[in-house]
Amino acid sequence: MTPQPVTAPTSIAGSHFTDEQRLEAVTVFAMSGSMAEVSRRTGIAESTLSGWRHTEWWPRLVEEVRTRKNAEIDAGLTRVIEKAICAVEDRLDNGDVLLVKGEEVRVPVRAKDAAIVAGVMFDKRQQLRDPQNRPTREEAEEDLQRLADRLLALQSSVQRRIIEGEVKVLPEQSPSAIPPGFGPT
Repeated sequence: MTPQPVTAPTSIAGSHFTDEQRLEAVTVFAMSGSMAEVSRRTGIAESTLSGWRHTEWWPRLVEEVRTRKNAEIDAGLTRVIEKAICAVEDRLDNGDVLLVKGEEVRVPVRAKDAAIVAGVMFDKRQQLRDPQNRPTREEAEEDLQRLADRLLALQSSVQRRIIEGEVKVLPEQSPSAIPPGFGPT
C-alpha cells in the first residue's frame, strides 16, 4: 500500500512561515523527536515550535510523517529480506563459494548451517500462519539480534584463502565437502 502524500498544515493568516517550512519542522521533529534539533535545522525559534506543537494540525502531521516513513522503511526491509532469501536459496541449491587456486568453487552447505536456516525459516513461517502466536516486539528484537549474531559468527568463520597447489580444509568442514580433484591426493 502506497502512503498518501503528507498534507501541509492549514495556512495561517499573518504568519511569515510557509506551509513548507511548517511541514519541514514537523518532518524533522517526527524523525528526531527533538525541538532543539528542529530549531537548529530549520532556524525556527523553539518558542514558535512549542506553540505549533499545541495546535490541532501538529500531532496529525507528525503521525502522517511517521506513517509514511514507516512504510518506506518497511518497503526497504522487504527488499533486503527478499534478497537474503534468494541468497540463502542459492547457497542451499548450489553450495557455498570457496576460492581454490584463484577460482571460485561451490561446496555443499554444512548440515549445521542448513539446520539453522531451516529452523529460523520454519519458526517465521509458523508465526505467519498463526497470528495469535506472534512474538512481542521485545521478543522479535531479541530474535533479530540472535540472528544477526549468528550471521556475524558465520561470516567470521568463513575464510576465503588462495593456497597454491592445495586445498586446505577450514575448521568445521569435512573433507567430503571438497569437490573431487581439489583435495589432497
